[in-house]
Amino acid sequence: MKPRLFPPFVFLAGLVLLVGMACSLSTTTPIPPTVTVVVPTQVIAPPTKPPTFPTQVIPPTNPPAIPTHLPPTATPFPTYFTETFQGNLSQWPYDVYLGDATKFSESQTSNGLHVELDDPNLYVYYYYTPVNYQDVTLDLTYTNLAHNSNNINLVCRNSKSGRFEFTVQNDGLYQIWAYDGTGGNGYVELADGGSTAIRSGQQQNQITAACVGNNLTLYINGSLVKSITDTRFFFSEGEVGFGVNISPSNQVTPVIVDFESLTISQP
Repeated sequence: MKPRLFPPFVFLAGLVLLVGMACSLSTTTPIPPTVTVVVPTQVIAPPTKPPTFPTQVIPPTNPPAIPTHLPPTATPFPTYFTETFQGNLSQWPYDVYLGDATKFSESQTSNGLHVELDDPNLYVYYYYTPVNYQDVTLDLTYTNLAHNSNNINLVCRNSKSGRFEFTVQNDGLYQIWAYDGTGGNGYVELADGGSTAIRSGQQQNQITAACVGNNLTLYINGSLVKSITDTRFFFSEGEVGFGVNISPSNQVTPVIVDFESLTISQP
């Protein structure tokens, strides 16, 4: 039997088919393309003002320095002391009570307060103004440099209501007065007299006046001269002071006196 032969086109078709299948099997499976996902970015607008943070106060490591020069403290004016009239007398203002003030002069010297009066009607007083006293003792030392025509006065409890006044005349007389400042009586004499304890002429004298309660006592050069009790005016407190005038009974000018010291003390 003669073998069966395939026609040539059949063979060719099969070859093509085999080749196609081989190519199909050997071809790599394609990788899908990478997809990039874009995430939208949120844009935060900056604040219009910067944020405020609490301020922390850090204490200094060293305390502040204390100033070395402190202002001076006010010095109180003394109450009991001896005035020698050598320094500042601004706390001793004077009052021209009567007479021509142009005929009065004062100066400070090595002896104390030098005073001259050249008017027979002049009355001049000095008061210590910072302190008001109730019971007090005054010791005044002075020297007469002219005629026997001066009256030297010590004052206690001076106020608007009045005052007590002790007068020693260089010619040997003395008086104790009350000056009624509100009752309209003016000077009222409480006691008077003469004393040999008074040194006349150009000599030094010391007079002491004590105002204790209602008792008024006068000493001249250490001698007790007069002590009385006030039963009418009862001035309770006030300034202390001293004064000078020309004696009404011996009006010879000028009066020249050196006031050397005044001691203010407790009785």
